[in-house]
Amino acid sequence: MRSTAVFLTGACAAALTGISPALAQSGPAPQTPPDPAGIASQARPVLDESEGKEVVVTGTNIRGIKPIGSSVIGLDRTAIANSGFTNLTEVARTIPQIQTSGFYREGNNNPAVNSTGGSALNLRGLGASATLLLVDGKRQTPNGTNTTYTESNGIPMVALERIEVIADGASAVYGSDAVAGVVNYVLRRKFEGIQAGETFNSNRIYDEWQTNVLVGHSWSTGSIVVAYERTRRDAALQGKSPFLRQDLTAFGGRDLRFAGTSTGVGGAVGNILVPRPTATGSNPTYPFEGGFDLYGLPTTGNGTGLTAASLRYNNANLIDTADYSDYVGQVKRDLISVVASQEVAPGVEVYVNAFYNHRTTKTSGISNFAVTLPSTTQAGAFTTAVGVPIPWYISGIPNVAAGAPLTVLYGTDKDIGRTYNLSTTTTYTVTGGVRAELFAGWSGDAYFTYGDDKTCGICGAGVNTTAFQALVNAGRINPLSTAPIDAATRALFMTTRTQNAHNGMRDFVVKANGTLFALPAGSVRAAIGAEHYQNSVGFSGSQNLTSNTNAFPASAYNPQLNVYVNNVPYSYASRTVDSGFIELAVPVVDHPEGLLRKFDLDGALRYDKYSDVGGTWNPKGSAELTTAGGFSFRGTWGTSYRAPGLAEKTPSITQLVAYATVANNSGVIPQTNASAGTTNVLQRQGANANLIPEKGTVWTLGVDWAPEFAPGLKLNATYYNITYRDQLVYFTAASFLSSPASYA
Repeated sequence: MRSTAVFLTGACAAALTGISPALAQSGPAPQTPPDPAGIASQARPVLDESEGKEVVVTGTNIRGIKPIGSSVIGLDRTAIANSGFTNLTEVARTIPQIQTSGFYREGNNNPAVNSTGGSALNLRGLGASATLLLVDGKRQTPNGTNTTYTESNGIPMVALERIEVIADGASAVYGSDAVAGVVNYVLRRKFEGIQAGETFNSNRIYDEWQTNVLVGHSWSTGSIVVAYERTRRDAALQGKSPFLRQDLTAFGGRDLRFAGTSTGVGGAVGNILVPRPTATGSNPTYPFEGGFDLYGLPTTGNGTGLTAASLRYNNANLIDTADYSDYVGQVKRDLISVVASQEVAPGVEVYVNAFYNHRTTKTSGISNFAVTLPSTTQAGAFTTAVGVPIPWYISGIPNVAAGAPLTVLYGTDKDIGRTYNLSTTTTYTVTGGVRAELFAGWSGDAYFTYGDDKTCGICGAGVNTTAFQALVNAGRINPLSTAPIDAATRALFMTTRTQNAHNGMRDFVVKANGTLFALPAGSVRAAIGAEHYQNSVGFSGSQNLTSNTNAFPASAYNPQLNVYVNNVPYSYASRTVDSGFIELAVPVVDHPEGLLRKFDLDGALRYDKYSDVGGTWNPKGSAELTTAGGFSFRGTWGTSYRAPGLAEKTPSITQLVAYATVANNSGVIPQTNASAGTTNVLQRQGANANLIPEKGTVWTLGVDWAPEFAPGLKLNATYYNITYRDQLVYFTAASFLSSPASYA
């Protein structure tokens, strides 16, 4: 993958990142002066709010300097507080370089791509896994099940001093995952008193509340700041917005309640689907149906004694699934943070950062599916009888051969209703460390981070359509009937499912930085350090049919249909990473009044040795040139690296073997069903032990202009070029067999 673009920001462009105010918000005003553009300065040093001294900023391990060559983009506390949003993800996404696309959105209505219901940040549109999220420059506990990420809503908003972004490859400084760049949440370390706030947001499809409390106290040798945040958001049905409905004819659009064999057909009553003869063309009543006729079933009766004449030709029973499906799910989130420090001796400070995150998301929808009604009962999981006539089979339907199976678009609303996906996650991250002034202008920092996350990613109720079909085959369910299915039979196809993951991290870092020697333009400064990182994942899951093991003897179980139980036993994987890094900042020119006023160079190099995927060296070089007239020219070049996640690489953790029938146009694999152009496949999907690391090469060029004749005006443009190799992607058997090129 290659990605190139130019970003322009400045006083005018800042309007692109404007944030809508809350409809209602209370609480004391922030204590820092507002940033008129809403965007933190690109180049100024960051000052501690109470001590007035320079502190470490994002993108470098050298204390007290801004990262050379990289543009630091950010939001200060005023912009965060005035945003009106109730989570940090939405605030961060107002920065243009952070894309809204990606796998994760809190409460997303598609658990297939967001099983945990969480949120992550996505720089440059390269995906959440290519963006490293830090808190005060430190890694946080990973979240997730079959894919891991760092939860971007894991810190109370009121606890933040600012958000900083380096949209530039940063593996030379921070290691794995920083292919597209780094987002750093910088914490408030000094606050005196108590602050409480309440935010209420409302729109036409959902309401959202947030309560936050900040308590802080400082003394001559230390401080403590404690924050609590509680957020509640209602679920929002798609149907509450007319633009999210399937039927868009009111706006001159299409009615997609029936499109082929999917979407919103059949609420309480189903329909029979019959392919149209090729010569007749498309269906004039339902022009988007894909070459089928629909026969609506009677809306009353038990589904017996029906004839072809009692069916309603092209008069379908339709619902709009927007009235049953959540656009965004319900969210409940509680966050706690504690930031404390204490000077224990002159120049020696110990500190603790602790975070707690408990989140629950629930998203509901409706399951629409097609079942096959054979003319006789079939051998399956619920019967061994073959050839017994099904009494409610309908003969004589046009274009259906005598005795051929009928395709019934089942009316799920009466028996199944809304199914749901529930996700819960509880995360702890605690960092304890010591900072010390060493000697000759050098300082050191050593810390240990312990993290633990427990997530139930897919925990809810659904339908085992294979079991449902087996019950139809056995003559136990009449899909033509409007009568409800009895509770005992319903229990045979309704499922409960769980997908539990336990993520852990242990991270020990020791580093030092200071002055090496002096040059005419200033001091050459360096940073050096080492890191030992441990990551572990435990996984278990199940999909069970309630009470079905008691309903039938083992001899009636058909393993191919997988109707009873699909359990994933507990699996565990771990890795260690040992790293060393060095960085050097060299001032070449420093003439405040000259034409060429400043010229600075920076070089960084990091080596990471993984216990399971080997070692990698990642360098980065940067340069920045400042001239008269307020111009600053900058550039960077470096390589980045991302090791496959443990869940992505360990088959025992996420491996699914499933039977499917898919379209086969590969030209290589034989077609099992030549008339339909399909092949029956047994597909193994999930983790792959043979995955290799992702690698990126990133270079950027940029210019900043702060004209002296217009104080406060700042303009900048950045060109970036990212070459992303061996990116991990997911594909299905259908895409694998879709063409000769895909097969190759």
